[in-house]
Amino acid sequence: MESSELRSGKMGKVSRETTEKRQQSVWEQYVRGIPQYVIAQALGIHKNTVWRDIEELKEKNKVNIQDMDPQMAIGDIAAKYDEIFKYAIDEYSTAGKGAQKAQYLEKALLALGKKTQLLTDTGVLPKAATEINSKVVVEGVDINRASLQELRALRDKLHTKTGLRPAVAAALDGEDESQN
Repeated sequence: MESSELRSGKMGKVSRETTEKRQQSVWEQYVRGIPQYVIAQALGIHKNTVWRDIEELKEKNKVNIQDMDPQMAIGDIAAKYDEIFKYAIDEYSTAGKGAQKAQYLEKALLALGKKTQLLTDTGVLPKAATEINSKVVVEGVDINRASLQELRALRDKLHTKTGLRPAVAAALDGEDESQN
């Protein structure tokens, strides 16, 4: 769609269809997190037209959301966050270096965070436990509360019991023999 088709009606009457196409284009870019001045530049319209379109569509969407099934609304919003994430990752992959890449990566992470928060707040995803109350005891040592020295002593005891040679045990631990 050419920008001349999307222009606001200062030079003449704009058809309802043209206005709706412009608003759809504005809204799609707005929900992707693109700044309003960039939308205006891309569509060749004034930034106030972008602002008016967004405000009008927010009001229309408020009514639509009230009429929606809550589960469908959650799914739709989550899908929008997915779109924002995909857009940001696409832009990240084609962006230059440094700050520009960081900006798109930040937008992608923000979209994922917002989606996770939405799904958690609405009960779709369970809230993360703040504390895990499991107790793992091996050979009388509580693994969760043991010091590094106690864990090493337990490791050596288990190596002796299982017959693992120190070199094999060290390889499994990511250590080399010189550290023992």
